[in-house]
Amino acid sequence: MPPYYRVQGDGGADVLLMGTFHLGPPPGWQLSPALESGLSRADRFVLEVDPRLATEDAVSDLLARRMFLEPPSELKDVVSPETAKLLEELDDELIAIGIPANARRRMKPWFVVMSLIEVNYRGSGYSADRGAEQIIMRSLSDRPLVGLESFEEQIAILDDMSPMLQDLMLRHVLMRLGEALDDIRELVSAWQRGDETRLQELARQGVDVLPELEAFYDILSSERNRSWLPKLRAYLDEPTYAGETVFIGVGASHLIGDDGLVDLLREAGYSVEPIDHLREPGAEVP
Repeated sequence: MPPYYRVQGDGGADVLLMGTFHLGPPPGWQLSPALESGLSRADRFVLEVDPRLATEDAVSDLLARRMFLEPPSELKDVVSPETAKLLEELDDELIAIGIPANARRRMKPWFVVMSLIEVNYRGSGYSADRGAEQIIMRSLSDRPLVGLESFEEQIAILDDMSPMLQDLMLRHVLMRLGEALDDIRELVSAWQRGDETRLQELARQGVDVLPELEAFYDILSSERNRSWLPKLRAYLDEPTYAGETVFIGVGASHLIGDDGLVDLLREAGYSVEPIDHLREPGAEVP
């Protein structure tokens, strides 16, 4: 029962806005009656990216072009002494999870971060092919779907971050390496029960220890929310979509907080109301 809202404007579509979780357990998620109803009623869908375009070959080719430092630079040359020390201290743990010093030597810091996160997710039992987005894709049939951004744009967000922010990202993940599985379980629990307060705390984790991380979260969340806002407003305003229901699924962290989509849409003058997850399937959206 994650964050889930109905958004209404003047002259456009009814928008159902779901906070998704990009991973899922082996059986997959069992969605609430309200979400199942919304998926069945929707005329079109919007996700962060269109998964059909992020093929394995396309992703592999893009990462191969983006993940490595330009020679002769190595990872030790582009991280701070504090981060370099953590990499050295945690070398045995990194070897154990398949990221030894020789393998990470030429990797950019952001890609080491993504590799560590992927390893931790695998260790937790969750996988991307069972995330909430995959349930939406299985519900799609022949109804249209578009992405708010491309996979290339998502990778560019990370790759274009300053060396300082990439270093901070890596240091934060290394500092939490021993707690990573507990962090994932807590995040999953907060998402399942729609605990927006806890989700907001977890979405900015580490800022209390590394205040400079705030700039990283601004790029990853706040700036993207604002870039998506005109695209969401088009569905709410344009007569082309009048009478339609548009189901929009984006990561739950994008909905919450002062710069989340819920508050941004309210500030723009739209009606944004939470949906009761326990209503019967097929019932009219409240």
